[in-house]
Amino acid sequence: MDQDDVMVDIEAIIQQSGDGLLDPDFCISRVPHTLRDIKPKVYAPKYISIGPFHYGEERLQGMERHKQFFLKRFKQRTNTSLEDLVCSVRRLVPKVRASYLENINLSDSELVKLILRDATFIIEFFYSFTRGGLLGDAMLSSPTLNGTIQVDLALLENQLPFFAFDLQKLTQDPCNGSIKHFTDLLRLLFLQRAPPKMEPYFWTVDILSHGAKQLQEFGVKFKTSKSKSLLDIKFSGHVLELPQILVAEPLTGTLFHNMIAFEQIHCPLTTYISNYATMWGCLINTKEDANVLIDTKIMRSFEPDTEVVSFFRIMGQNVFEPRMISEYIDIFKRLNQFRQNPLNRVSWNPLLLSEQGYEELIRIIDVVERVTLLLELEFLCVQVLEYYGTINCCCMEFSSLSDHLIKSWSIRDEYSDAMAQVTATNDQVKEITPPVKEELAWAEEGNAKSDLEAATKVLDEA
Repeated sequence: MDQDDVMVDIEAIIQQSGDGLLDPDFCISRVPHTLRDIKPKVYAPKYISIGPFHYGEERLQGMERHKQFFLKRFKQRTNTSLEDLVCSVRRLVPKVRASYLENINLSDSELVKLILRDATFIIEFFYSFTRGGLLGDAMLSSPTLNGTIQVDLALLENQLPFFAFDLQKLTQDPCNGSIKHFTDLLRLLFLQRAPPKMEPYFWTVDILSHGAKQLQEFGVKFKTSKSKSLLDIKFSGHVLELPQILVAEPLTGTLFHNMIAFEQIHCPLTTYISNYATMWGCLINTKEDANVLIDTKIMRSFEPDTEVVSFFRIMGQNVFEPRMISEYIDIFKRLNQFRQNPLNRVSWNPLLLSEQGYEELIRIIDVVERVTLLLELEFLCVQVLEYYGTINCCCMEFSSLSDHLIKSWSIRDEYSDAMAQVTATNDQVKEITPPVKEELAWAEEGNAKSDLEAATKVLDEA
């Protein structure tokens, strides 16, 4: 290849590259890999391709023939010539190309056919759906397939720009061009209110730092809000009101992941759905948190509590949020302050209890009263045992004393016997004393006479 050919190729590249600036009509792009790699299945269509990104994929060819049926039905119902339809679409081709971030590798003719088939299919699908016309359809009468196609129509990579449905003014755009496509429409339907005020925030300071279980333990009462807006959260007094949410995979995850992906690319300063997902991720950190919200009927779930925790944790991964809904920042701060106030503990302040919590407190009080009664009975039994122990000791001492008394009584009897014997002996002595005295006197008198005679004899001899 000579130098001239190289210059020609480079010139062609320059002409095709454009100016590198985003077109005002840009609203559809592929999901960034930072989000896709976390959960790729939620971004890919299951049954039908809409737009150029998944056009021609083998697994989605089954619905292409059905698109032709619906194009025919649309033409007959609106009584529009094929020439008028093609002309209406052809004039939209440049604007349609500008709506996609990537270059569309289709010729203008191929792109016209793609837009015409996809746009008429969607128009007829919803037209028939609202009038019961799908009941006799060979494929779409199946509720499962019908529901899956509706989810496919909400995927960010599976979109036509909304203005592409304005086929020769046969359809009316009620939002005057403010809706970009079905993913954007779904996001606005969830909003159902005036766009909330956004402001910068700091994750470490302004974010909610406690889960639902901890908040409930410190007196926060969870209540289902009657607001139609999914984002409408209120905290007043000790009551936190949240709109009810349904967690049913893969439906809920698919819708939220695609709305968040759209916000991350096309409206990074108004990430309403991303903020909403962040709020749920703060409230649900454990299965106990999930059970609190399920028990209060704020969350309806067909998934295990562990899957619910994973559901919200994954949804918030790799999400960039430079701004937060102002109402959320205020609520997060007040909840954190409420949690830090020890006077708000449920165990100390029964006025903050919910009906369920009040019943639980009554049950706890009843248990405490029963335990207290048992302890009092045990204490009384101990006192009785101690009392009877004292009596037993007294009885033992009394028994010992009795033994001593008995022995004393025995000694007294022996003493009485001895004294009786002494008395008898004295009596006997008294009886024998006079004769003895007489005998003694006689003996003495006899002895004296003998002594006198002896002495007289001695004198005589002398």
